Amino acid sequence: SFEVGSTETNRRRGATSRVCSALLRANRSARSERFRRKSIVYGRRRMVRFRWAVHVGGWDPNQEAWSVCEAALNEQEVQEVRKFKRNEDRKRAMVSRLLQKKAAREGLGLTHEDVAIKRTKGRKPFVASVEKEQEDRRKQAPNFNFNISHEGNYVVLASEPLCVTGCDVAAPEEHRLRSIGDKADDFFRSFTKVLTEMEWKDVHGEAGDTEKLDVFRQHWSLKEAYTKALGVGVAFDLGKAEFIICRDEDKRIKGIELHIDGKRQDNCSFSLHRLGDHWVSVAKCPPQDIVDAHGEFRKTFKVPSLHDLYLRKELVAEQPEFVLMSVIELLPDHLKKEYEMHDEDMF
Repeated sequence: SFEVGSTETNRRRGATSRVCSALLRANRSARSERFRRKSIVYGRRRMVRFRWAVHVGGWDPNQEAWSVCEAALNEQEVQEVRKFKRNEDRKRAMVSRLLQKKAAREGLGLTHEDVAIKRTKGRKPFVASVEKEQEDRRKQAPNFNFNISHEGNYVVLASEPLCVTGCDVAAPEEHRLRSIGDKADDFFRSFTKVLTEMEWKDVHGEAGDTEKLDVFRQHWSLKEAYTKALGVGVAFDLGKAEFIICRDEDKRIKGIELHIDGKRQDNCSFSLHRLGDHWVSVAKCPPQDIVDAHGEFRKTFKVPSLHDLYLRKELVAEQPEFVLMSVIELLPDHLKKEYEMHDEDMF
């Protein structure tokens, strides 16, 4: 299926090259447009856009510090965290919930006690309600929403003020490779239908296993971020989404394009970020495309549908880099001093 000399392959390779050239031109144009265009609706208000990451691999709280973290959660959340058997999974679950609560406090001006996180039927988290006295904060983030992901050493969160967002962190596969003979191709056999033919060509275009796995994680992470942005859950066929990742001569990523069933999609934008040896993808899509069976999430939108002009402005907005945060930064103010007293890593 990867025959280099086939007519179809050469045709699609030429098409991919043209797409990458067009993307690079579009990126240059978008940068100019960001400085020129003014939003009629939102003026020059600062929009709330978070990119946060916590390195949980190096976090080893003692029992007292852990108890302080539990005090920041409600009883249901505490039980959800405790159900995980492995310590690493419990840490990721804890930090995930603390990140979501901090995002709600910072993004919407809520008190810690007023933060209520719910999930759609597709398991997309959202802030359930906003007190009326906090409605002014919605002007900075009319459709404030976030997404969370955790794998390996990192827990990450991305938020957007207008578009719906999804994020995904992809960790190295070394621990799995050791059990199957350290061969990337053996690992890839489990994912044959997840990537398209052109995506596999991108993977196998790399020289060594390490580089191939790196590119594989990029494609996998992009697909996950896209489905999480829309809230479609596991029902979506990942093989239908094809990502074209354009790189320059130094392998730096310059543009990303999505095709669904072979058709180019211009209503979403994507970015890839490296965190150590992990890759993080962020997707931004129009709010009108959200899948929300019960409608609770959609009701939180102040702008449930974005006109093409404002959607385009959001899609080309500068993508912030991820900021590394410590666990104490996630806690509400009234718990920070107590945590500091018990956290041995702070001394």
